[in-house]
Amino acid sequence: MVTLQLPRWFVVLLAACIATVLSSCGTVPPVPLTSWPDGVNLLVDGSFEDGTGPDGPFKPNPQGVMVLQSGGTLPGWTVAVNTGQNMAWIQNANSYIPNGASDGTHFLDLTGLADKAVNGNFGVIRQSFATIPRTRYWAAVDIGVKNPEYPGPIQVRIAVSATNSNLVEYAQVTCPYNPTAPGIQWMLMPPCNMEFTANSDSTLISIYGEQGTHYIGIDNVTVQCIAPLGRHAWCGGGAPPL
Repeated sequence: MVTLQLPRWFVVLLAACIATVLSSCGTVPPVPLTSWPDGVNLLVDGSFEDGTGPDGPFKPNPQGVMVLQSGGTLPGWTVAVNTGQNMAWIQNANSYIPNGASDGTHFLDLTGLADKAVNGNFGVIRQSFATIPRTRYWAAVDIGVKNPEYPGPIQVRIAVSATNSNLVEYAQVTCPYNPTAPGIQWMLMPPCNMEFTANSDSTLISIYGEQGTHYIGIDNVTVQCIAPLGRHAWCGGGAPPL
């Protein structure tokens, strides 16, 4: 009788595959897989660069800042502020925080030029995006200050809700930040981030400015599908990497 000797790695992989199939039938628990974001941002204009060309809606003042009111033009995003508040869309060539973007050449200040908190809150931006129910996602945003001119503490909150649920938020994370080093400081590694499991085919992300005085910088907002072994474009929408 001939005995077939299979490589150990093949046996382990086969066992994992069989266990995964059986788990879908409810017979054994699923085999955990290492997973991470799939590298495709599901949001439009996460770095606030769209519309900043000569013919775009970004029209800065001489200081390099465009003031946004509620409903203001920010491609892909909805801007919401209270009476007396505003938000600032800023280019790197500005008088206050030169070269301040963490990604690209433009960024936002949730305190705006009014620097006015209402009930402890500043501005909020929102965007809807397509999701797959019961699928895991990762959301993140860079948040920043400039020391000593525009220091912390600041606090930003990320929250998600089903798009048509009247802002009934089912997942959120609060990110305080108060660095002491001089200069422009961004919370980058890790950024302000969270994981959530979508409960509808359309999800609304909200980025709130919850604490600060004169500056709450945000940039590089991303939402990505969490994929087994980080498989690129697991949820679709992205070209394979070169």
